[in-house]
Amino acid sequence: MVLLNMKNYEIVLIFHPGNSNLVSKILEKYVSFIKEQGGLIHRIEDWGRKHLSYPIKKVHKGHYILMNIEVLIDTINNLEKKIRFDENILRNLIISVNKIFKSKSPMALLQDLDKKSLEKK
Repeated sequence: MVLLNMKNYEIVLIFHPGNSNLVSKILEKYVSFIKEQGGLIHRIEDWGRKHLSYPIKKVHKGHYILMNIEVLIDTINNLEKKIRFDENILRNLIISVNKIFKSKSPMALLQDLDKKSLEKK
């Protein structure tokens, strides 16, 4: 059941690279919160560790996660507060999008191509 006042959001989280082993546990905490609030999760992608464009708190790499969700406005506001005060997250970006994204992102498609080219070698 989709409520009329639910909106679609795209979220990118950059975790501290020293906490890469905790990413799945922390992400599960956010996923369960979204589901408890009646939200829908359309896509979650783990992009892995990547170089940052510029150092953040003297850190040069980050562990990237992409999520596409559909939630109520109150839920996204509460989620944003939880993310903002999470010490494991270096940066985050939450944007409202007009449509639901379920297919792979361009970043995930590039990762798939890289894996295929490595397998051929």
